[in-house]
Amino acid sequence: DNCAACHGPTGQGDGPDAAALDQPIPDFTDTAALVLRTGDNLRAVINGGDALHPFAATLSEDEQWAVVAAVRAFSYIYAAPGDVLAE
Repeated sequence: DNCAACHGPTGQGDGPDAAALDQPIPDFTDTAALVLRTGDNLRAVINGGDALHPFAATLSEDEQWAVVAAVRAFSYIYAAPGDVLAE
């Protein structure tokens, strides 16, 4: 809920508050960009406690890692059982 205001419900950086910010919001569906970030990198941003992430202080370590997993999930390519993904 905290993240969707800027990152949007689908993680594409198009939440209702994103336009008011002076910086681009990362698109979590961009697999090529997200693969360059480790879990520790993502957690550091979440836990940064900066003006864009003031709620971080209220999250436990387990909750922070759950957010990292949720962010990663936006970039997954899902296939139904039996489907073949093109390379």
